[in-house]
Order: sequence, then structure tokens, then C-alpha cells
Amino acid sequence: MKRISVLIVDDISDTRNSIRRLLQFKNDIEVLGDVGSGSEAILFTEAKRPDIILMDINMPEMDGIRTTELLAQRVPDCSVIIMSVQSEQAYLISAMKAGARDYIVKPFTGDELSNMIVKIYEMDLHKQRSGTTNSFSL
Repeated sequence: MKRISVLIVDDISDTRNSIRRLLQFKNDIEVLGDVGSGSEAILFTEAKRPDIILMDINMPEMDGIRTTELLAQRVPDCSVIIMSVQSEQAYLISAMKAGARDYIVKPFTGDELSNMIVKIYEMDLHKQRSGTTNSFSL
């Protein structure tokens, strides 16, 4: 299996670095880059086409939900996993409606994160092979 390419999106630099460290020893995952805003995430994703985008939900300027909506329209073959300190169901449902494939509540372990990345990637591969779309339905 090819390495799963990942983009990390979080406005806090220390958080991006921590997530990068969590994933650095995972042989099946490659962090392509990390950015600090929704607008940077859109530009990076359009240029590099990562398989998975790890998106913080709370960011200034453009939050993770709005960024996910735009990415779902512009780059529908990339999958977003929302990262949030909030586990409130209504909040997370709005992220899924925006186009996120899944969510993970901070703090999380490297294994929890990598397992989710692999799960979403494998689901996407299966959908591509079966000809279905990359959407979530409630």
C-alpha cells in the first residue's frame, strides 16, 4: 500500500508540531505539510492533493467547518478528519454535514489518530473502486 499523504491544519503551531511528531514513526503515513489557516489549507490542498486533511475546528478567520465545506466543493477527492476539543454532538454533526468524513476529540494518541487515518483512507479506496461518492449522510 502506498503511504497515506496527510495535511495538518491548526492555527496553533505547537499543536501542528505535536501531531507531526505523533505521526512521524507511522510507516504508512506521510505528512506532506502543515498550515495555520483555512485559506492556506485550501491553497495547499488544491496544489498537493493530500489523501487526508486533519482539520482543527476552531480557527480564526475561517473555521474548520467553513474550510471543510469549501474543500468538499473544490477538492472532493480529499477527505477531512475534524479535530476538536469539543465532543458536543450537535457541533460535530455540523462538521460532518460540512463534508468531514470523521472526527477525533483532542487529546488523542498517535495510535488513535493513525488508526482513524488508515480507516478513512481504506473506506475511500473501497468507494473509489465501487464507484460511489465520498460523502457522508445523516
